[in-house]
Amino acid sequence: MNPIGIGLKTMFATFLAHFIFDAPWKAKSVLAALATLVVGTGLWVKTALDSHSNTAIPQTTSSVSATSKPDIQEQAANPSEQSPWKKPLPGYVHISASYLGGFLIGWLSRRILKLAAICTAIALSGLAWVHHLGFDTTHAQAVVERDSKWVQHEIVQTRDYLEGLLPSVTTGGLGAFFGFRRKNNYLPIGDLKN
Repeated sequence: MNPIGIGLKTMFATFLAHFIFDAPWKAKSVLAALATLVVGTGLWVKTALDSHSNTAIPQTTSSVSATSKPDIQEQAANPSEQSPWKKPLPGYVHISASYLGGFLIGWLSRRILKLAAICTAIALSGLAWVHHLGFDTTHAQAVVERDSKWVQHEIVQTRDYLEGLLPSVTTGGLGAFFGFRRKNNYLPIGDLKN
């Protein structure tokens, strides 16, 4: 195999190992937030199912009396008594979901910014090589730098927009901060063979 193929294979393996071994679910805070989210949602569903099974379902008979019509109208007027699913989720579930969402937004933002920086560096080094051969590349360099700045601006705008959609902006921002600054803790390729 040629050296370029080996280099690309090693680069792809390093890239894949980076994303697999430095996954967001390895962070202890993400695991705690995920456990809180799953347990809280499970308890909410259990409570809703228990209260739904405890409510008496009116028996219908073939003869409808005049007194049963107001009861049906009262149930239609009070939907909260009729459906236990109308109860809101507990606050800690909202906080956990916001932290998880923010962490993922921050983690992905860092990865995408890093990838954009690598692509820009490759493009600029290619342009430098073409310039070394004697071609005029000033316009192409300006385009690459402008597009790189635009991509970075769009990533930041998208991150800010997605953080605004989270139920708790403070917790989502905290999660985004911790997700963005998460260190690379992946194994080197040599350790994968063992």
